[in-house]
Amino acid sequence: MLAARPETATETDLLFTESHREGMKRLLKDAGLYEYRDPKTGKMLTRDRKSLRPTGITLRLDKGDNLSHRDVAKWARTSVQMVADFYDQAHPEQVAERVAGFRRE
Repeated sequence: MLAARPETATETDLLFTESHREGMKRLLKDAGLYEYRDPKTGKMLTRDRKSLRPTGITLRLDKGDNLSHRDVAKWARTSVQMVADFYDQAHPEQVAERVAGFRRE
């Protein structure tokens, strides 16, 4: 899909120029992530274009160098409050350390 992008594309252009539904489906299938067995029910389920959103946001927060919640919110097209309240919970001790740095002594 990257190879099919026009040569004039920049890094800020969308990867999927029209609907990314089929492109994400293909990527998930190619990566062997499209179908999975629900551990609670044993049923086979499928992932879609939104399934990896929490993972992507959390990885950006954990692995991004000096990214603010505002940067991540803009990338994910969500609010700063949503990023802080919902997604930035992977490592509560790190959140507490960052917040503690803003307290008055």
